[in-house]
Amino acid sequence: MPVVQTVHEAPWRHGARENAGSIHQLWARLGRVRAALVVTPSARVARDLGEHRKLRVVPWAVDAAFFQDLDAGPSIDSQAKLLAALPGLPRGAFVLCLGGTRPKKRLDLVLEAAASLGTPVICTGPETPEALALAAIHPHLILAGVVADALLPALIRAAGCVAILSTSEGFGLPALEALAVGTPVVVPVDSVQAETSAGFGIEVDPKVPGAIEAGIAEALACPANGPRRTEGSAHAATFTWERTADALASHWRTLL
Repeated sequence: MPVVQTVHEAPWRHGARENAGSIHQLWARLGRVRAALVVTPSARVARDLGEHRKLRVVPWAVDAAFFQDLDAGPSIDSQAKLLAALPGLPRGAFVLCLGGTRPKKRLDLVLEAAASLGTPVICTGPETPEALALAAIHPHLILAGVVADALLPALIRAAGCVAILSTSEGFGLPALEALAVGTPVVVPVDSVQAETSAGFGIEVDPKVPGAIEAGIAEALACPANGPRRTEGSAHAATFTWERTADALASHWRTLL
């Protein structure tokens, strides 16, 4: 039976420590030797691995739940459930950092930029020592904890923008989910998130002073029915799980 290896990301290429151990690196390198095919979700990760004849890029997709209520707006029921789960949710614009309690997500950069704008930040994910330390010095940070999958579309839709500034990602699914619901997304230049957003995200260079702040300010100012929101949602709609499955099955058939 042919073996197909799937590699999500190569964090050691970007200075990230999470999942960057020597065993992971060795396993990733062995793919081109031992596996019949190697599958990865983005062209950026393919470059990180070193493109070769066995490597195939199969993008992921965004769940259909993120496209509900796009025309009529969020339902009263979804809003009520969200407020019940997160009673401290700001009534005005806020920046959302999904899974931002993990160090690689660079929540510190988001907080510095949002503080300059006087905008609160909601961060999801399990509490970590790093996140708690940041919360102690940033009063505008709200740690939301682990949010149920069913509430994510409503939470992302309620945000003024989503900021995903990590340099090590495999596909950038939160960026696509934000585009799907029509929420502007801020991503680093030359990143997997930028690749996934395909120009519909607001790209910033975290190394340039003031760039993140300017990007968030631009995102918060996007008109409700502006092209960045509507065209970004249309772009996200092209990423379906059916397309992902068809692509995988097509590659598998070449091994028969």
